[in-house]
Amino acid sequence: MVAKKKVIAVEPGSTLARLLEEETVDSIVLESAGERFLLVREDEDPFARYDPRRVAERLDRSFGSLTGLDVDACLLELRHQWDQDSEGRPD
Repeated sequence: MVAKKKVIAVEPGSTLARLLEEETVDSIVLESAGERFLLVREDEDPFARYDPRRVAERLDRSFGSLTGLDVDACLLELRHQWDQDSEGRPD
């Protein structure tokens, strides 16, 4: 599943805007009501460091790692997880 992104405009001159402008800051932790969120710089090109050979090697290494998995039991467990009404879970 692809994560949904929400864009929030930051007021120029605000504390957050000043932090975002600092080149030495790679990430910012936002805290709200005791809950912490990690804000990281987004690469301009998400594929800038993509190496197709490395991806192929990793896929080859993972081949067979699910051998012996009880697919029905796994799907049943996932269904149980999906049926849970977790706090803060989107509908």
